[in-house]
Amino acid sequence: MRRATTSLTKPIFASFILVLTAGLVMKAVTTQAPVSAPAEPAIQFAGHTMGGSWSVKLVKLPPGQSRPDLEADIQALLNHLDQQMSIFKPDSDISRFNGAKEIGWLTVPSDLAAVVASAQRVSEESEGAFDITVAPLVNLWGFGPEPRGLRIRQIPTGEEIVAARRPVGYEALEARISPPALRKGNVDLSIDLGAIAKGYAAERVGDYLTNAGVTDY
Repeated sequence: MRRATTSLTKPIFASFILVLTAGLVMKAVTTQAPVSAPAEPAIQFAGHTMGGSWSVKLVKLPPGQSRPDLEADIQALLNHLDQQMSIFKPDSDISRFNGAKEIGWLTVPSDLAAVVASAQRVSEESEGAFDITVAPLVNLWGFGPEPRGLRIRQIPTGEEIVAARRPVGYEALEARISPPALRKGNVDLSIDLGAIAKGYAAERVGDYLTNAGVTDY
């Protein structure tokens, strides 16, 4: 009986050792698998525009293009749009429109007309929930170019809010694409593109990069 027991346990014990050894080998192979090479770092450049900052990341430069040229072109494009749509620039196209005290078509750059037309479509679809003619209220609460409202720690009174709301209403604003022009139906109407101009600028930068041959950005 003793010999029989020994002869039966030896192969079972040997098999158990083999399974453990195989498991350790498999684990060693798994943990020592080759690691892929790290991806090349993205090319990044940035600047300032529209009261904030912008940045662009590229996977690689297209043939014939240099980083300084792309950076300079993008900054120039954003400066061009900012000059049209910034209410903080007294000589911008939007400031010229806001300051006009006449009812009639005022010629504006095509980008400005396109942005206002898009804003008007959103206003119509949202039944006025989005309205770029709220510029008087933006100023009153201290978020516009005029140093009023919260900037000097004064909460607007109810009378001031009512007065600021009188010229507000997207129905009194018209945009024409060709030839590009804007028209106000109320001489006191003014617009603020802070909620849409930056998105339009991002799209224009994307179009520029695509046309420059950048495929991943």
